[in-house]
Amino acid sequence: MAYTRHYDGLNFDRFLDRFDEPALDKMRQQYWTAKQLIRKKLGKKEDEHLLASDAEFDTKVSLFQFVQETSDQLLCCVDDYQHYLSELVQVEFELSKMLKENGGAEATAAGRIMIAVARVLALSVHHRLQIRNPLLRFFGELHVFTERAILDCADTVDAAEKARTGYRGSLLWMKKTSKELDPDAENILEKFRTAQNVVRRNKEKLDSLKLDTLQKVDLLVASRYNLFSQSIYECDEEDE
Repeated sequence: MAYTRHYDGLNFDRFLDRFDEPALDKMRQQYWTAKQLIRKKLGKKEDEHLLASDAEFDTKVSLFQFVQETSDQLLCCVDDYQHYLSELVQVEFELSKMLKENGGAEATAAGRIMIAVARVLALSVHHRLQIRNPLLRFFGELHVFTERAILDCADTVDAAEKARTGYRGSLLWMKKTSKELDPDAENILEKFRTAQNVVRRNKEKLDSLKLDTLQKVDLLVASRYNLFSQSIYECDEEDE
């Protein structure tokens, strides 16, 4: 006898009938959430109205990802720069010291040239050290920004994404139960009401997290702008 597997909601509901109602509803939610997650991974097309309602949220998520990526890249660049700057300062300092000592031992034009070059290198070391101090300060502030502000915002974005998956999964559940509605079947009507309540709760949770995301991303962008502006101002103050 041929055996055909049907991975649809109907067979899943029949399997769940052996469980008590609260556990049953929880398992249904998990099933439809997992199904929506698979749909997302496979690139299934979503309802146009859902996409339109999430347009602002998706824009903010993209902005957050840009801030996160560029902040990490900038952090690496500043770290590399201050590392190479330290090495250059050390090399120039040692070279300046050597030229000064050797030039002092030479009572010739070559000796005077070595001493002059040593002074230029010493001046260069001084200026590079002036650059390095605010650079290290900026690196520390940017590191704190990425470790705290960005990670906090990332947690909210992740929570909102999970809530969206749960909400869209519950919509699939309600859509499926709505197709099975039968005025004479009380249990089917109760299943629809359960799915409807889950959709409502998931929608409220998603809306709250979407609002939190919008506010946190705006605050994150403003905070990074202020961080950059303050760092530039401090550098200008030290140069004067």
